[in-house]
Order: sequence, then structure tokens, then C-alpha cells
Amino acid sequence: MNWIAYAVTAWLAFGLELGLRDGLEIGSSGIAPSFVVVLLVVVALQAPVMTALWASFIAGLLLDLTNLVVDPASDIAHISIGPHALGCLLAGYTVVTMRALVMRRSVLTMVFLSFIAAALLGIVTTALFSIRLLYDPNLAFAPAAALGRGLASAAYTAGLSAVVGPLLMWSSPLFSFHTNDPRHRWRSI
Repeated sequence: MNWIAYAVTAWLAFGLELGLRDGLEIGSSGIAPSFVVVLLVVVALQAPVMTALWASFIAGLLLDLTNLVVDPASDIAHISIGPHALGCLLAGYTVVTMRALVMRRSVLTMVFLSFIAAALLGIVTTALFSIRLLYDPNLAFAPAAALGRGLASAAYTAGLSAVVGPLLMWSSPLFSFHTNDPRHRWRSI
């Protein structure tokens, strides 16, 4: 896989996600789509297994670095590394295991797998923040509301993937995903 193309596309996906979050959010509910999850699904559908898992982990790590957890008692923002990284890793692994069962270039596949990946991301982050809530009572976190927002955002992300997914699939030659041909084996590193 071409990591420079992935880095540029991830930078664009993060820019769209952070820049358009307020505009695409439904009211003030916190329900918004994820451009990063759609990119994660496209990469996991076509890249070699380890490359897809590393790309998913990196995307999750960057999501952790851009999502701040605010402590209401001290009004200090903390970076919590781990929940999104593990959630994206599980989502990427799920897409990698399911890609043998689906038609990789179908829009319906993108919609379905984007929903699954975003839902898993929401479930894992909610579970890990709930565990943190057990030993950090100052954390302002409502697990039921966060899980509801995560699943509703997963449905919203699935709708977004019907538009963004085909564009990313169309640009997939830039990523150099040709790993079945021995002549292109060196590109999978």
C-alpha cells in the first residue's frame, strides 16, 4: 500500500470530519457521521491484512488524539489514548474477515460494512470509557447516552458512505492495493 496516499487521504478525512462535524451534526445531539470510518472500510476491504490493521490502528490513534475528554471538576481537557485505537482495530479486523463474504466494489457493501465498523467503534469506546468510569468518578460520561449516540452515528456514517465510499473506491489505484500479483508484492510493505 502507498502510505503517502493513505496519509494524505487520512488528513483529508480528518479535516472533513473535524471541520464539518458541527454542520453535519443532528441538532446538538452529538450524532455526526465519520469520514475516517469510511476510509477505514475502504482500506480494510482492499489492503493486505496486516497493512489494513496497521492503517486502522493509526486512524484510531489519530481519533484518540483529536477527541478530548473534559473533566468537569477542574475544567481540564485530557487526551485518552486507547479507546478509539482499539475500536478502529476491531472494526478493521471485522471488515478484513468479512471481505471474503461480500462483493468488494458494491455500494451496498460499503454501506453495510461502514455501519458495522462505526457501530463496533461506538461499542468499544463506550465500553472502555465505562470501565474508566469505575475508577475515575470525575469523568463526565453517560454510557447509555454515549452508546445511543454511537449507534445513531453509525447509521449516519452508513448513509455518508453511500456517497463518499464510491469516490474512495474510484481513487483506490492511488493506494496501490495490488498484492495478489507477485510483481507488486513489494508495494504491500
